[in-house]
Amino acid sequence: MNCNFLELVDTGGHSKVYSCTSPRGNRKFALKIMQWNEGRRKLIEREIEILKILSVYRHNFVASFVDSLILTESTICLVFHFVSGPTLRQKLHTQETFSEEEACFHSACMLLALKFLKQLHIIHG
Repeated sequence: MNCNFLELVDTGGHSKVYSCTSPRGNRKFALKIMQWNEGRRKLIEREIEILKILSVYRHNFVASFVDSLILTESTICLVFHFVSGPTLRQKLHTQETFSEEEACFHSACMLLALKFLKQLHIIHG
């Protein structure tokens, strides 16, 4: 996938997420670049299967998967439609606590997403 990298959005234990645009600049994506090895191969392959199932369906609180690319023997890239704004983890890091109203809102969003996944018989652990 040709793209123009914009910025590092977030980092996790095994991955980094970058924002980028398509070559013409008319579409924005999130690229999740992960390190993998044989020990993690089955887990990542299962995640990609789940993401492909989810790409057929749409839900406001579930990231929209586009594609996966194997970059090297130890690196894989997952492509999602970009959603602007901070992640929940980033919000918690900057705010440290949520008001009761914010906590209820974010909890409701997560419960609706989990309900959606359960209806598709997808259990995420």
